[in-house]
Amino acid sequence: MVDGRTPAFIAAHDGQTAALELLVKAGCDVNQAMSDGRTPAFIAAHDGQTAALELLVKAGCDVN
Repeated sequence: MVDGRTPAFIAAHDGQTAALELLVKAGCDVNQAMSDGRTPAFIAAHDGQTAALELLVKAGCDVN
């Protein structure tokens, strides 16, 4: 996509933890940001997707 949304970003946004877990296991970059700097962890936190955020944190995402 033009704005840099990744499958991990979309899964985090939608709270699709099963898909997100598969992406993490496949080695996706959990810190890859969109063109505006938002990361999967940011969008999960912003949208109240706590299970997705917890999964990203456990996968080692940068929380700063």
